[in-house]
Amino acid sequence: MGTRYLYLLRHGAYVHAHDDPDHGALTQRGRDQIATAAKALAPQPMDSIISSTLPRAIESAQIAATRFPDASRRRLRVLCEVLPGLLHSDLEEPAVHRGMNYRQLRGRLWMQADLRSRLIARCPQAGQRLTMNAQAEAALHKLVRPLAKGTRHELVVIHGNLIRYIWCRCAAVDPVAWSVLDTTHAGITRLIVHTGGEVVPLSYNEIGHLPLELRD
Repeated sequence: MGTRYLYLLRHGAYVHAHDDPDHGALTQRGRDQIATAAKALAPQPMDSIISSTLPRAIESAQIAATRFPDASRRRLRVLCEVLPGLLHSDLEEPAVHRGMNYRQLRGRLWMQADLRSRLIARCPQAGQRLTMNAQAEAALHKLVRPLAKGTRHELVVIHGNLIRYIWCRCAAVDPVAWSVLDTTHAGITRLIVHTGGEVVPLSYNEIGHLPLELRD
């Protein structure tokens, strides 16, 4: 029997301005957030640290790695940020879906396959969104894999949208709900994957380790 423990850590706050030469780099606040999260996780040794290939995730993983010097390290492109689902609002006003509750949101995502070609023709963003759906699923299956035997603890430093999507899938929640979940820089989400493939979602977006001044 094997058990895989996954600790999904959202990267820290970062410079989000394309005209800034430091775009993508963590701010001092972001570095402090990750250092605090890593300290909270430090009592549990990690076997590996996995991150996306985006600068904010790489830098966050490097900071976290100082607490886990024996952990192996990997970067996976499939773990880069995504915007899963195809919205009707892609054809209208991009902000239309914001602020909707779960019931209102249902039906706005995940267009049926027979509509896709028409939507792509009408909406330049549609093809990219559908590609992102596939990426989100690939990331899910790359991370949430049964372990034949033994125990592994893996720290996964990734992005808010992907964490929300993975949580919904593992918690048997309709994936359309991902965009109404809250997400915090340096928040921690915990999953357990058992040998038979059963996934136990332990927690979502833990922020108790962050002092109030580092929460956002």
